[in-house]
Amino acid sequence: MEKPLITQNEKYTLYTFKSLPSTNTYLKEHCEYFPVFTVIRAVEQQAGRGRFSRTWLSAPGKDLTFSLLLPLSAIEIELWPNIPQITALAIAEILDEYGLKASVKWPNDVLINGKKIAGILCETQKRKKQPCAVLGIGININSTPKTLSEIPLPATSLFVESGKTVSCDTLLEKLLLKLTAFFETLGEEGFAAFYDKILRRLAFRDEEKTVLDGTKKYTGKIRDLNPDGTLELELADGSMVTLLAGEISFSDG
Repeated sequence: MEKPLITQNEKYTLYTFKSLPSTNTYLKEHCEYFPVFTVIRAVEQQAGRGRFSRTWLSAPGKDLTFSLLLPLSAIEIELWPNIPQITALAIAEILDEYGLKASVKWPNDVLINGKKIAGILCETQKRKKQPCAVLGIGININSTPKTLSEIPLPATSLFVESGKTVSCDTLLEKLLLKLTAFFETLGEEGFAAFYDKILRRLAFRDEEKTVLDGTKKYTGKIRDLNPDGTLELELADGSMVTLLAGEISFSDG
């Protein structure tokens, strides 16, 4: 395998590979050899993975695909499910800097105008007998409408939304600094430090949607985000369902 370009920062170490099958798979397989806050980036990701074993499609050299190794020992276990949520918030706040109004599709997607611009895959792993998280992130940066049309759900990119080519390197640097700061805050202050900001960005609030939760399927109106990050869904009969995890369908209920 070709040697990566290494960039060091006081917060993280970035390894940039020209090509990898999957940054998450690579980091999971090699996490014993890397310090925490290592970032593995692939200019071209050949077999990117999303949630539920889906393929993550990205344009080589035009989009961001990377994974970050996070230590979990100092994070209360009940806060682990909140990591993708604060990651989505971090991405949304960075997109604000580019003049875009981003929303968070519970629990871990970022949308612009109802279309997906970023996805997150968080997987736990043991590193030197200590728990860690491999946080995979894909962001559509300079994908064209033609490339996005190959994605089997409504998708967009910074280029499509702004009409401008965006530097992947600059955006990545901004995001990593925000992510590491957010992770530190999560450990010190808990999810409460982020709750209000995520709630204000909650996508599809008061809209009827179908939510897949494992083998179960619910259809109802998204009513609220609870202080622990769980989702409140109101069913047709007026009863409420609290969802710990799952996926909101883009289509109506």
